[in-house]
This record gives sequence, C-alpha cells and structure tokens, in this order.
Amino acid sequence: MNYLLRLLFTVVLIVGSLFSCSSDEVIEKSISTHQSISSDLMGKILETAISVNDFNLINKDCIEPIIVGHFINKEGNYYGPFIVPMLNWEMNYMASKLEAINMTFVKFNDDDFVIDFFYTDLQLGGFAINKREDYIRYFEGCSFQGINTDAEVKVTLDLTDINFGCSGEAYYYLELGHFDYGNLTEHPISLTEGLVAVEQALSSYNQTNGTSFTPIDVKLLALRIESPDNGVSYLSGTSQLIDYFSDCELNPMYYSDCINFVYPFNINKINLQTDEIIPITLTDDNHLIQEFFGGGNGDFTIDYPITLLTVNGNNIILNSNSELEETLTAPSRFCNNHND
Repeated sequence: MNYLLRLLFTVVLIVGSLFSCSSDEVIEKSISTHQSISSDLMGKILETAISVNDFNLINKDCIEPIIVGHFINKEGNYYGPFIVPMLNWEMNYMASKLEAINMTFVKFNDDDFVIDFFYTDLQLGGFAINKREDYIRYFEGCSFQGINTDAEVKVTLDLTDINFGCSGEAYYYLELGHFDYGNLTEHPISLTEGLVAVEQALSSYNQTNGTSFTPIDVKLLALRIESPDNGVSYLSGTSQLIDYFSDCELNPMYYSDCINFVYPFNINKINLQTDEIIPITLTDDNHLIQEFFGGGNGDFTIDYPITLLTVNGNNIILNSNSELEETLTAPSRFCNNHND
C-alpha cells in the first residue's frame, strides 16, 4: 500500500512538473509572438488618435449655429468663405462642396474644411464664437453652456495680429465687399521678410489696380508651414493662426486627420513584472488614448491585421508594427484630393 502511495505521489510530481513547464512555455511563446510597440510607434499611434480635423468635430445632431468656413488643401488651393447652416447640415455642406468644384475646378475633401467661426441668429440677440476649444465643447452636447459668449470675436486676422518672428509663408487678401475677397499677391510672402514686404506688395497692388487700400484693409488668409513629418501644412481660420502665433509651434491638433483607425481591434497589455497578458478590445479613439496613456507598468502589442481608413474612403490593411509605423510616419500623403 505504501508502495502504491509513493508511486502515485511520484506520478503527481512528474505530471505537475510537466504541466508547469508547459505553462511557462505557453507564456513565453505568447509573449514572443506579440511584438511590443516601441515608444516611437506609440507616439505616432496617439498622434493619429488625437488629431481631429474641423469636419470631424461636427455633431450633426446640433442644429442651432450657422457655420462660416472655407476649404484649403495641402496644395494651397482655397475656396471660401462660405456659410453652412447646421440645420440640414449634410445637404448644405455638400452644396458648398459642389460650389467649390464649380468655382475652382478643385475637388476638396473633408480634411480641407476649416471652420472660421460660427454664430447663432444675430437678429435675435445671438452671438459668434471662433475658438476651437469652444467648438469642441459646443459639439459635445449641442449646448453653449460654459462657453463665454460675451467675449469679442475676431473673425479675421489683421497685420497687427501677426507674429513675424514665426516661420511660414503667408497668404494675404483684401476684403472687396461682403464675402468678396481678392488675393493681395499671386504667391505667398515669407514671414521672415517682415511687414515691409507686405506694404510693398500692397503699394504694387494699388498701382496696378488703381485702388487706394491701406494696411488696415489687408487680412491674413492662411499660412503655409513645413510640418514635422516633412510634409506641408496649411493653417487657416483665426483659431489656428492665433494659436500658432502665440508660440510659433505647430500644434499637433492641426496635423492632418486624413487617416484613422477602424474599430474595434484588439491589443494586449503585458505586465512586465508578472508576464500576465491582458487582452483589450479598443472601441474608439478615446478608448485607445485612455488605455495607452494609462498603461502603467506594462508593454502593449497589437493583434494584426488591423485596418486604417483614409479620408477618401480607402482601406489600408496592415499586418505588422513595421507596416503600421511606415504608414503613420507621413500621414499627410493620404490627404490627396482623389482616390488612388
């Protein structure tokens, strides 16, 4: 009997040992087959999730304000400003898009849309707002609660608002009439040339056209800037321009939003202390940002394949970290105005 008990005990030890080894091998294999996300790739992923263009801010359930906006693409083609009432937003917006094509022969996409400002019925004691953070706050709940509607709204930028110490090439215009504008010059003027270059261009414009515009009549339309991904970015709209002139730095909020993750997809969080693997299903950009920023003591991996969607509706299927990093390295190249 004692012999049988010893034999059974020995068998249990052997089986337990084998099971333990097998479990360790499974954990090791699981970790090795999930490549951890590097810090550089993590930054690109977060930048993609955080970046939101003005078009994607729009909450179509909001019907009160009237939006004044324009189109400007990465080639510098411009159309606007135009008025888009939020009531029947999709119909009004598409009408503006078609009008832009008919007037410029350029097919603008949604990433080219910029909000200049929006306002409520001014005849009924309404008001206007032009700060991007206020747009975001309003569209979250279709409410102006918490927004300072008594502040003076600047809907255009004068020469006195420009920080000529920043880098970039500026497009200037003259207001010829109500929603009627003319370009001061055919080509942009570098900010480094200072105010004197703008005054010289204005003098030349007046001589050529027999007009008598003054520097007060000159407004800043847009700014062309070399972006961090070695592409070209255009800032336009008072909110973007004022933000840039405050510190001469390109805010990541204004990076292109021409490529986005398609949800849901799965990631894995690996606890570096216990080797525990926790699967997580991401449902939207906010969920991704929350998980990655609050990662704590752990690494993340992605379950491939995943899909990214370009601004023109094209799907990009990716199968590895290297493919994802290559795609996110220069996202502005997906901002073309046609389907490739």
